[in-house]
Amino acid sequence: MIGGQGSVQPNVAISAGGVIVHQKRLQIALVSKISLTKPKLGKRWSFPKGRVDEDEDSAGAAMREIFEEIGIPPKSLTLLQDLGSYLKPKVGPDGRDLPEKKRIHLFVFSTDHDGLESQEPGKHPDTLWVNSATVHQLLSHELDRSFFITVVWPALIKLFPAIARPE
Repeated sequence: MIGGQGSVQPNVAISAGGVIVHQKRLQIALVSKISLTKPKLGKRWSFPKGRVDEDEDSAGAAMREIFEEIGIPPKSLTLLQDLGSYLKPKVGPDGRDLPEKKRIHLFVFSTDHDGLESQEPGKHPDTLWVNSATVHQLLSHELDRSFFITVVWPALIKLFPAIARPE
C-alpha cells in the first residue's frame, strides 16, 4: 500500500490526475511546477493533477486538470484504466512536505494529441512528452515515483505491451 492507498479520510484534500500515454509514440506527458516564492528551487515534475471540485467526479476532474495543465482537451483523451489512489503530503512553496495530506486519484488516458501547452503558464511553465523508461527518474516526489513503479508501471505494461521498460 502506497502512502495509505485506499480509504478516504476526513480533512484530506482530494485530487485527481492522469497518466497520459501518446498512443503512437508511447511517451508519457509530464508537467512542471515552479515555486513562485523560491524559484531557485527549480522545477518539480509530476503528472497533471489537481483538486476535485464539489460538482465533479474524479475522472472528470482529471480531464479538466489535464486540459488546464498541459492543454490536451477532454475530447482528445480516452480513459483506459482507473489506477486507484494514494495519500501524499501537500508540498509547500519551498518544495518541502507539509503536514496536510492529499489523496491523489490517478487514471490512465491515451491520446493522439501531439502539442502540449499549459493553460496556466505561471503555475506550470513547462510540459513535455517523456520516454516511458525515464518517467520515474523525472518525477520529483518519492511517493509519486513509488506509485508509478508499483501501480502505474504494471498497468502500462498490460495496456501497452510495446512500451519502453524502465532503465
